[in-house]
Amino acid sequence: MQSDVVLLDPPPRSQAAGVSAATLRLTVAGEAWSLPMDAVRGIAEMGSVTALPLAEPPVEGVAAIEGCPLTVVDTARALGRTAGAGRVLVVVATAVGELALRVDEARMAGRPDAPELDIAGLLPWAGAAVAVAAGGRPPRRAATALPLLHARHGATEVALRIDRLDRIGRPVRIDAMPGSPDSLIHLDEELYAARFLSPDGTGTAPHALILRGDAGDRAALLVDNALSVERCPLDRLAAVRHSDGSRSLWWRRAEGASLRVVDPGPLFGWAACADDRLQPGGPLPGAPLFSHAARGGRPEVLVLEIAGHAVALPLALVGEVEDGGAAGGGVRVRLAGMRRRLHADRARLLDVGASDWRSLKALPPAAALLFDAARWDGPAARWVFRANIDTLTQPGGKRVAWAPKRALAAAWRGWAAGHAASAEAPCPERLARSAFPATGSNLSVTASP
Repeated sequence: MQSDVVLLDPPPRSQAAGVSAATLRLTVAGEAWSLPMDAVRGIAEMGSVTALPLAEPPVEGVAAIEGCPLTVVDTARALGRTAGAGRVLVVVATAVGELALRVDEARMAGRPDAPELDIAGLLPWAGAAVAVAAGGRPPRRAATALPLLHARHGATEVALRIDRLDRIGRPVRIDAMPGSPDSLIHLDEELYAARFLSPDGTGTAPHALILRGDAGDRAALLVDNALSVERCPLDRLAAVRHSDGSRSLWWRRAEGASLRVVDPGPLFGWAACADDRLQPGGPLPGAPLFSHAARGGRPEVLVLEIAGHAVALPLALVGEVEDGGAAGGGVRVRLAGMRRRLHADRARLLDVGASDWRSLKALPPAAALLFDAARWDGPAARWVFRANIDTLTQPGGKRVAWAPKRALAAAWRGWAAGHAASAEAPCPERLARSAFPATGSNLSVTASP
């Protein structure tokens, strides 16, 4: 994950009874402040931030800290100063959850030598700083990239899993093996059964990929070029269903043609790699295989994209989706219980499991009403925010309630700044009375990973 920032270990906390707790000394816009060390989870480097809909300064958006989405607050603006330029995030526990304070500098101090930062006064929706909950840090996320060997033989170009790769050598000689489709190669005074990467491969090949079998045996895959070992993000893998019912796994590269991902083990009668999340068994043709997605699930949400924002709406809330037409472009979406349609640049279904979503906490009130979780979209390098069906719907039904209905309309009005007005656009006078101002499109976002 490009934006995943690992916490730097905070200084040890004092455990001795009767000893004054250590503090963390913060520098913000040239001023010194302090925080009780017991409330500090850790310190992180500034990474990319995804703008949070309906959030006003000093909230800058949501960043990834050890794989978890945390609200980022510009402490300088919270104090009434100009926007800060600090690159340090202090992760602090509050009454509603952890959030990240952006500061210029943070260092260990003994007794407090500066005023304590009043988080409850600056951010009433967050409450006061509290002691970090027992139980340690959340577990780290699973690996987000798969190492693959980019190889070519003749017209065949693939990305090979390197789980079984032992070494790469140059064969001294390649002989036909009577009665077998395999060849026999001589390499380092050893003999190996070998196959050409290309199904119709013959002749010579300058490189032999020596592979390890389950029982300690070895075999060789012959290629013209072993180009490079590259790391493929798991969310760039896609399962494709063929017309004959078979499936294949592909790496959707950011540049260049997509490459088929091949597990070389089955070519020699060995078992496929044990990680079944990476096998070509995706439920939809071309569907991304996310590292935490549940296989065999069905689409749960409709993701709407507009002006660079992405919001996932539970399918139970979606009443109608239609083409926006030649004039407006994009799509128009009507939610259950809403008469007016919302304009979006794009709509798409996602096949995701519950574990793929990360809980959102410590959000400002308007955003907390609408969203309950987020998931990381690797290709777009941003968080996708999931609408909270519990707060959006009326009790006992699946219709959008009035208060969040106004918040949704206000959000779309802010996001759609720059879009041509349509006949279905929300009424400005009605939006002006909304309890939640539309400021999501005006956030200052730090984009450097």
